[in-house]
Amino acid sequence: MKPKIWIDSKQDELAFWEDWFATKSAQYPKDFERRMDPEVQMDSYIIELAKKINNEKILKILDTGAGPATCLGKVSKDFEIKLSAVDALGDLYSDLYVKYNIIPPIITELCDSEELLNKFELDSFDIVHNRNALDHSYNPIEGISQMLSIVRKGGAVILLHEENEGVNEGYWGMHQWNFTIKKKDFVIWNREGFSMNITKAFANSTDVDSSIIQMGPARLIQVIFYKKIYGPVKPGIISLLKTRVNNLTNKFKR
Repeated sequence: MKPKIWIDSKQDELAFWEDWFATKSAQYPKDFERRMDPEVQMDSYIIELAKKINNEKILKILDTGAGPATCLGKVSKDFEIKLSAVDALGDLYSDLYVKYNIIPPIITELCDSEELLNKFELDSFDIVHNRNALDHSYNPIEGISQMLSIVRKGGAVILLHEENEGVNEGYWGMHQWNFTIKKKDFVIWNREGFSMNITKAFANSTDVDSSIIQMGPARLIQVIFYKKIYGPVKPGIISLLKTRVNNLTNKFKR
C-alpha cells in the first residue's frame, strides 16, 4: 500500500517539474537542452557498462523514475539505442506536455518502480537505470526486485543517488529513505529503525558493485547489480524482505 505521505507529496514533485517546463529549467538550462535533444550521445557510464555485459548491437535500456524527460542520452556510435522511460507521475507529466506544448524525444510513461512487472515482461532489458529517484519511492526494496526481474540474465541494474537523502532533506515529502555504503556493501535505512544490507539480501541472484563517484559537481553513490545467469533468489527470501518494508510504510512520519 502506498503511504499517505508519499501520495500527498506527488503535487510537490509535480510543482517542481511544472516550473521546470515553464522556465525551461532556468536554474539549469543545459539540463533542459540535454533532455530535449534527440541527438545527444548516451552517457559514457552507460556505454562502459554496456560493453561489459552486451555483445549485441542493439542496447535496450529502461530509465525508471525518469521524470518527464529522461536525463539519458539517446544515440551512440557503439550501439543502436532502444530507450524507454517510466515514472510514477507519468500521467501527470502528460498534462504538462500539452499545457506547455513541449514534447520530449522519449515520452515518459506511467509506471511505479514497484510495479514494473505490471507493464513489462521478464528479461526485457539489457540495462535498467535509476538516478536520484528510487530513494523517493515508497518501497525501494520492491523497486530493486522489480528492476532485477525485467532486466535479462547477464544484464545490469544501475542506481545513482545522493547519499542519505532522507537525512539531507529532513525527511520532507517523498524523502523517507537513505542510501549509503558500509564496508563496500549497499545499505538502505530510514529513521524508523529499518536498515537492510541490500548487497547481502540479493547476493544469491546478483553480483553487486557499490562505490562513490564524482559526476560533475555531485558526489553520488553508484550501485550496479549484475544479474547472474545462474543462481535464482532463494524462495521466500525477497518476499520476506518486501513484507518488512511494507510494514514500515504505514509508520512514516510527516
